[in-house]
Amino acid sequence: MQVYHYKVRSGLPGAGWSPLFSFRAPYSSGETRLGSYGDMGHSHYNNMGNLGADCSNGEIDAILHMGDHAYDMGNAGDRRGDAYMNSYSQTLSGCPWIPVKSG
Repeated sequence: MQVYHYKVRSGLPGAGWSPLFSFRAPYSSGETRLGSYGDMGHSHYNNMGNLGADCSNGEIDAILHMGDHAYDMGNAGDRRGDAYMNSYSQTLSGCPWIPVKSG
């Protein structure tokens, strides 16, 4: 199994680097197991913690996200977009994520 490590930062002048993240690459052969969800929202009642735990302990290899990827990201002075991305970032930074456009 190949593990990759990475950091990110925005293009703004003086922006700092993120913490070090890592993810494991999909297997070159054999079965790939997916966890899936759609239209989950960004509240603390979403299931990102469960999906993250499943990915970390090897029960799933990637996450399939079916629809509603962003909820008016610029609404309320960007707070809604930040809430959406912040609630998902811990899980999606370490588990391959496959967003699928619905409709």
